[in-house]
Amino acid sequence: AWRTPIKVTPEALVSLQLLQKQKISDSANQPSNKKARLEPIQSPNRKLPPESTPRVMFTGFEPMQVQQYTKRLHALGGEVAESSQKATHLLASKVTRTVKFLTAMSVVKYITTPEWLEESWRSQKFVGESVLLQKNVAV
Repeated sequence: AWRTPIKVTPEALVSLQLLQKQKISDSANQPSNKKARLEPIQSPNRKLPPESTPRVMFTGFEPMQVQQYTKRLHALGGEVAESSQKATHLLASKVTRTVKFLTAMSVVKYITTPEWLEESWRSQKFVGESVLLQKNVAV
């Protein structure tokens, strides 16, 4: 079957050439698939006692979101955890079955949402995790 030549009509050949030209022009108009450039993140601005310093690990966020959250975390005196074993807080957008989420779940003290960090940012200090939970619970 592979040795038998196939017959292509002139109309099919023209339509194929038009499709190829459209793909080339579409790819030229689209932005490249480069990742957004992330700024270097500085060390924490405030120094909290080691036992009260939240060490946060992020999961389920885009790199730009992680960068923004990290800046706020450092401004408040928190740190980004290097591993789930060293983390005290897991910041997650939703419950997922990722390796990072599942390994951190058994180790961290708190699994929080970005609202905890936003609320802490507004009050310019880390708010208690139970305070945020009370706000989110419908009465």
